[in-house]
Amino acid sequence: TSTSVVPTGPAPEETLQFPSDGAASLAALDQQVDTSGCLNQQATLTYPADHSQVAGSIEVRGTADISNFALYKFEVAGAYSGGHWMTLAAGTTPVKDGLLGTWESATVPPGAYAFRLVVSDTSGNSPPPCARVIEVLPPGQSAPPTPTPES
Repeated sequence: TSTSVVPTGPAPEETLQFPSDGAASLAALDQQVDTSGCLNQQATLTYPADHSQVAGSIEVRGTADISNFALYKFEVAGAYSGGHWMTLAAGTTPVKDGLLGTWESATVPPGAYAFRLVVSDTSGNSPPPCARVIEVLPPGQSAPPTPTPES
């Protein structure tokens, strides 16, 4: 009998490519962002969803509860960061289908961004991150309401 092991390791530190004028479309980011990590129900985002429009303070929701859990962090990459991932917040308590934290999206210029959840174990290994393509709206423009869990 053979078994397969899902490879884990340190979270990837890839840099996303943005046009020199800083503008990026959701479609252009779709070509670079691998969302397959979101299929892992132990390390996934439920909000923001792929292609969400966000404005103001948003609730980041999902699950961060892998074996030998150590921490989770959510990050954003955009033209303003040169395509590098920047940590927005982190937590050291496992979360199951709940609030991971909040993010004030007005801290970045409006535009298309990649947003991801990285969950690590006590050995520093991580399954593939759950990544989404989102659009940050200009100040004063409202986004659709954050979905709330049904009771």
